[in-house]
Parts: sequence; structure tokens; C-alpha cells
Amino acid sequence: MPVYNSQVYWHVVRHSIVAISVILMLLWGWFAIEWYRERQITRDRLTDTTAQIVDRIQSKNVVAIDTYIDESAQWTDDFVFEVFEDDDLLIRVVNADGRTLTGYDNLEASAGFSTIFLSDHDELDHHPVTALRTDLSAVSSTATDARSLIVARFYPDHLYELTHNLRIISILVVVIGVILALYIATVVTALVSRRLGALRHAAAAVSGEGFTGRIPIADDADDFDQVAKEINALAGRADALTRNMRDVTVGVAHDLKTPLSNISGRLQLIERDARDHQSVVSHAEVADEHVQSLKRTLDALLRLGEVEAGARRAAFSTVDVSAVVADMAETYAPVFEEADKVLNSEVQAGVEVTGDRELLMQLIGNLLENALEHSRDGASACMRLRRVGTVVRLQVEDDGPGIPEQFSQRVFERFYRMDSSRGSAGNGLGLSLVKSIAELHDGSATMHYSGGGAGFTIEIPVFELRKS
Repeated sequence: MPVYNSQVYWHVVRHSIVAISVILMLLWGWFAIEWYRERQITRDRLTDTTAQIVDRIQSKNVVAIDTYIDESAQWTDDFVFEVFEDDDLLIRVVNADGRTLTGYDNLEASAGFSTIFLSDHDELDHHPVTALRTDLSAVSSTATDARSLIVARFYPDHLYELTHNLRIISILVVVIGVILALYIATVVTALVSRRLGALRHAAAAVSGEGFTGRIPIADDADDFDQVAKEINALAGRADALTRNMRDVTVGVAHDLKTPLSNISGRLQLIERDARDHQSVVSHAEVADEHVQSLKRTLDALLRLGEVEAGARRAAFSTVDVSAVVADMAETYAPVFEEADKVLNSEVQAGVEVTGDRELLMQLIGNLLENALEHSRDGASACMRLRRVGTVVRLQVEDDGPGIPEQFSQRVFERFYRMDSSRGSAGNGLGLSLVKSIAELHDGSATMHYSGGGAGFTIEIPVFELRKS
């Protein structure tokens, strides 16, 4: 059994519609051109005849016009029929009172060219007539009293057939157009309904699978496939958000459970050693350390949410980042020295960005705390700031144990800490906050390797670029 392919079917239908439309338009165009040519021949003949009669009126009189027309003509219905048979002209000259001076008395027409019918003729009342009415007031004399001249010609057989065929083809074009429009609307509606149904079921499957499923994309990539791509992208973002929320929940639970358990334990010890003042003070100090750890974690989470929401962007101003980096290096140098480590700095002067000074200090502090916490004893760290093209580049490197390459992308995730770092202080939010602050400033944060240790690069657009 042959497989139904809606795309191939629609392709054939579409090209058939185009072919039929082109044929009909070509036929209509040919008939229209021929009709226009024949009509122009008739109009030229009427114009020439009118000019000849006007010349006679100017030089002679109505009697001379009778001679020009056919003095013996009685302009009866039979004579008019002979005019039709001989493809001759109908002529009428009218005076100021509307009375016929000569010619066919029942020939009525408006000024200029017009199409009329001889309603009083029993046999020719259905045949169209092209008429040209000319005002003779400026050319006729008072003696002749001629005021209007009407010259007319029956549609020639060829023009009559062209008019008839053109009318038929016009009606045919309209009828076929309506039929095709209804057919196209039916086909398109069916195709749209089928594709929307498939899209709806696929989207339901995607959401039902916890945002892990994806809608299949066809090779032709039509508008529905573009929608499917957007839904897949949305599902990907929702999946990432779900995983992030899950990781955050697990991270928060893990990072809060330990200090809370320790605080609970210390409270029990305080109750046990209530009579020993020194022990109570010691237990309270340890409990306070865990409380401060909890506070730091919650503050980091609040700051991270605030940064990712963009709430601080409204307070952006010009920041001399060179001065900020220099101040932070001076502040942390004694801290590194106390930990038996060295902090070097290389700062290019006069570098400015548009941003939040406090957040930039938080970013730099987190990078230095990371280098201080995770580098070996006697390690050396270096902080560099310089302008590179259109960006400000800040790099913080150390010669510590480094981070395995497979973890280079995960170090910026919330609460992510490698197993080797579980025993050290920290809540796994420092680098997440670094990345969020960099992105808030339209920049980026990446990790690289330098001398066996870990290095982090922050790039933010320069002040001039952001102003433009």
C-alpha cells in the first residue's frame, strides 16, 4: 500500500493550481488584447467619419449631409438591418430641440463614445452598438440648425464574439477561482488541523515526560517545524530550569542541614553543660559560627536571585574598574600573606565600564576567595586587568591543583562542589554569583587552565561601547 505523503500531495496540488491559473490568465489576456484592438478599429472609423461630416456641415448644409449619407435612405428597420449586414454606419443629426434633421431617428447616445442597444428594433435590440456623439454648436450655422451628430457602428462579428468569449472566460476565472479557493481552504484547514493535532500530542508528550521528550522535526522545516523547534527549545529551557531547581533544592538542603544539625547539637551541649560557664561560651561560639555560615548562604542566594532578576541594572553608572581591582588587590594581599600565599596584580590604568561597583567588588572578591581557598600552601595567585579591543578582560589565576577539564562547565552551577572540595569551607554559590554578575553586565565568565592551576576570565564591554 503506497504511503501517503502530505508534502508531496500539497506540492502537486500547488503546482497544478499555478498551471491552471497561468493558462486562464493567458487566455484572458489574449482575448482582452484582441477585444481592445477591435474596439479601437471601430472607434477610429467613427472618428474619421465624424470628421468628414463636420467638414461638410462647415462648408455646406444638412441637404449635403443627406447626400453624403444616402439621400434615398428611409432609415426604416429593414434599412437598419441592411446597415448591420453591410457593416455600415448609423448616422443621426439632431437640432437644438432634439428633432432629427437627418438619419436614423431612434439612435440615442450620450456625449463621447458609448455602447448602446437599439431597444426599438425587434431583431437587433440585443446587438451592442458603439456610438460617438459630437456637439456641433461651434461648427454649424444658424441655417442648418444642426446641434449634435451621432455616428454609430454595430459590433463586428469578431468583436462581438471576443466580447462574448471574454465575458465567459471572466466568469470562468471567477468560478474556478472560487472553487480553487474553497478547495485550498479545505486542504489547508485539513493539513493545519492534522499538523496542529500532531503538534499538540507531541507537546503533551514532551511535558508529560518531564520536559525530556522532543518533537520530531521534518526535513522540509516548514512553519510548523519552526514552531516545533521553538517548543523543543522551550522544553530544553524548562528541563534545564527544572534540573537547576532540583539541584538548588538539593544544594540548599545539603548546605543547611549540616549547620542546622551542628547548631542543634551545640544547643543540646549547652543544655548539658549549663553549669559550666566556659563550656557554654565555647558551644555558643561554635553555634554562632554555623549561624553565620547559614547567613552567608542565604545572603548569597538572595544576592544571586537579585542579580539574575536584573534588579540592580537600574543603578548602573560609570565605574573605574582599574581602581576597584587595585583596591581589592591591596585589601586581599595581607589575607593571602597570612595564609602563606602570594597575590600578584597587573592592572591597566583608566579602564572603565558601565555597571554596579558593589557587584563588581563582589565578583572580584569571590574569585579571590576561590583562589585563596582552593590553592595549596605557598601557592601564588595573579590578578590581571586590561582592555582588549572592545572588552575589559579580568583574569584571576592560581598554581593550585586546578580543576579537571570535565568539570569546567559545571563549576558555575549553583551549589556545585567537586568531591575533593566537600571538606572545605564554602557553599558552592561563589562562582555562580560571578557568572551571573558578569552576564548582568552583558559580559561572560569562563574557566581556563594556566600553569597547572585554575584560571577564570571575565569579559565585560568597555564603557564607550555600552554608551553607543
